[in-house]
Order: sequence, then structure tokens, then C-alpha cells
Amino acid sequence: MRVPSERENQREKRRAFEQMASELGFTLHHTSFDVGEHTDIGLFAGPLASPVMDFDPEPSVAASGGDLSKGADKKIKKCVRGWESLAPKKYASSYTDFANESYLLICGEGIGHVDGSTGIEGNDAFAQTLACYPVYKPRKVKVKGFQITHIGGNRAVATYTVSEKFTNGTKFTGNAVAVLAKLEQGWRIIIATDHLHTS
Repeated sequence: MRVPSERENQREKRRAFEQMASELGFTLHHTSFDVGEHTDIGLFAGPLASPVMDFDPEPSVAASGGDLSKGADKKIKKCVRGWESLAPKKYASSYTDFANESYLLICGEGIGHVDGSTGIEGNDAFAQTLACYPVYKPRKVKVKGFQITHIGGNRAVATYTVSEKFTNGTKFTGNAVAVLAKLEQGWRIIIATDHLHTS
């Protein structure tokens, strides 16, 4: 009995995958391969996703290939720093200066969808957090160690460290990630997450 070559095995896997993908309505993007190299069939899983929020990238940016200048990085850093130092009392009226009106917050308990209807005034959990960690006015927040990766021309991921001192002597430090989109009003956070611990 003849044993199929590695190339024949790869082709057979690709054909089977294409048939399954076609039945499910997926779009495939093929990559070339050589025997012995890692092969990525290139399945695009977008059709599986159901939208949880909308954002509209700036059309001129998307059409031109994007804002990849050093100026873009400065604007992203300014956006993130403003977000991290936003005063709690100004959150409801000012969060859209730094985040999309609708954004995702990933925390230890899960993934939350936040928008203009998510009120913090009168929120017991938020009030309790502020009582445990009373902020300075203005907040004593340091954001540093930025690493920014552009995804196309109108999206970017910023990783950084953030620390904050509170009036009761407590200090939080940790790593954070923000996914941003270049919208008509400028760079805005669309996904935020961090992992902070007392120090």
C-alpha cells in the first residue's frame, strides 16, 4: 500500500476543510506551504461572530491605509492617559473623550458591555469601591511602559503599566491593555482590561 506524501496529506486536509467551510459559509484565505513547514489553512472566523457593539472607523483613514505616523502613537498615549486619570465624578459626562460610546470591559468576573446607559451615579458597587480606594483630586495616576502595535490603519493595541496612589495610603500597580480604533473624533478605546494589585 502506498503511503501519501506530506504534500498530499496537506492537500487532502485543505480540500476537506474547504468543503466544510463552504457548507458553513466561511471565507478562506490560503497560504502557500512547503513540506516540513507549518501550514496555516487560514480560516477566517468572522461569520461566527455576532456584533455586541458598533464603531465606525474614520473613512478617510481606512481608505488611505491608516494613521501609522509617530503622531498617531502620541495621540494614542494621550487618549490612554486621559482614560486612566479620568475623575470618577466626570466619568458619565467625559468618558467618550477617551472611549467609544459603546465599549467592552474585560475584568476578573467576565466581559462587560458599557455604554451611555451604564450609570455609575447611585451604583452601590462603584460607591463602595471609591470608599475603599478614595482618589486624590486630581488622581495620582502614572501610566508608562507603552508598547503600541498597529492593526491596519485604523486600529491599535496599547499595552502599558499603570499605578495609582489613594488618599488612604493604598497603591495599585499592574498591567493594562487597550484596543483602540481611529474614529472620526480621534482615537478611542473600544476594549479595555487590566490586572491591578496592591503594592
